Amino acid sequence: MLTFLLLSAAGSFALKIKYGYNVEPHKKDYLVKLAELVLGQFGEAIAPGKFLVDLLPALKYLPSWVPGMSFKKCARYNKECMAKLVDFPYEFTKEDKDVIKWSAGAIYGVGVDTTVALLEAFFLAMMAHPDIQRKAQAQLDSVVGEDRFPTVADRQNLPYIDAILKNTMRWHTLALVIPRKSDEDEVIHGNLVPKGATIVGKYLLGGEYLWFQASSLSESDYSGNAPFLGISNALFAFNIEKPVREDGSVVVPGISFTPDFISRPVPFKCSFTPRSEIRRGLILNFEKEHPFPLSDADKLTVAVKAAAELGSS
Repeated sequence: MLTFLLLSAAGSFALKIKYGYNVEPHKKDYLVKLAELVLGQFGEAIAPGKFLVDLLPALKYLPSWVPGMSFKKCARYNKECMAKLVDFPYEFTKEDKDVIKWSAGAIYGVGVDTTVALLEAFFLAMMAHPDIQRKAQAQLDSVVGEDRFPTVADRQNLPYIDAILKNTMRWHTLALVIPRKSDEDEVIHGNLVPKGATIVGKYLLGGEYLWFQASSLSESDYSGNAPFLGISNALFAFNIEKPVREDGSVVVPGISFTPDFISRPVPFKCSFTPRSEIRRGLILNFEKEHPFPLSDADKLTVAVKAAAELGSS
């Protein structure tokens, strides 16, 4: 459920900004699912040794019916899905410039998954470090109060919140480095990397939590506003805690991450409790004051169908 909510939130923001498209508010939108699918496919495709052709490049010249050529079928399917990711939302805008279409598609596709992965890592970190969470909430209470949500204008007065954001990003690298092949023999720190070797960026599973001191941040040491708003509003409104079973025992989530291109925490359970009745009221009133717009999913279907009919005529 947490991943679904984060994907919908990040996807709706990106699609609205890039295409003026409103997602399905209460179920997973088709375009959000499509972006998740494409990025997952890409991560699997670039995994070193995933296909035999990675070791024997000459295999790419063999016909598809030869045993061991499954990578060709996979590539065709991935290409089709990628084309849909950039074509479908663009058909909705009624424009026709490839540079805009592919740029917007790339920003939307990658931006959604990285934002979700970052926020999931943040929630996991807050459950593991309730003392850090309490310090952040104390700063929010002193700066923002209790009768409104924090905004970008509050950011300069919330250095500890920004420290948590920066250190969540430092604690776990979201995007793995795409494998490279060395062009020549190279010695790195006394170790020989032979010509033709496949090099994969360093990736650590788990590790110690590292936190900036609030005083160590400069005013320019900021990340994007979207993740800051997500983190600050979550800390303002909720206590983020380990869930409790019916027998009263606490569920302790494991701290591990997927080895995908966009790495994210292994699915975990999390408990969100409004910090006060005033904050509960703010949460309930927010949707009344800012209702979800009607979804454009039906319009998207019509636009894609029209484009397909035009292309076949």
